Amino acid sequence: MAGTKAGGLKALATNKQRYGEDFYRSIGSKGGKAGHTGGFAFGDNGQKYGAIGGKLSRRGRIIRVGDPLKPTEVMILTTMAIGGGDPGARRQCFQDLAHILRLILLLHNLVKQG
Repeated sequence: MAGTKAGGLKALATNKQRYGEDFYRSIGSKGGKAGHTGGFAFGDNGQKYGAIGGKLSRRGRIIRVGDPLKPTEVMILTTMAIGGGDPGARRQCFQDLAHILRLILLLHNLVKQG
C-alpha cells in the first residue's frame, strides 16, 4: 500500500496513535524553526524577482500566414500536425524530422563543395 492514498491514511493513523494528535504540527514547527535563510521572498527579492517573472512570456511569437518560419518552428508545427495528441508519436516525428534536416544540411554542404 506504499505510495497510495489508503497507505497514507494508514500511516497518518499510526503516527497519530504512536506520537500523539499533534505529531504533524510538531514536526512542521521544528522544520520552520530550523530555517535561517529567510525564504525566497526575504527582503526585496520577492518584489524584484516577481517583477522579472511577470514580464517574461511563455508564449511563442505569433505566426501569421505568409510569415517566414524558422527551422525549429517548421519542425514543431509539422510534429504537432502529424503527431496529434500522442506525445510518443510527436517525439518520434520530431526525431525523424531532425534526422531529415541533418541529411538536407549534409547534402547542401556536399553540393556547395562540389
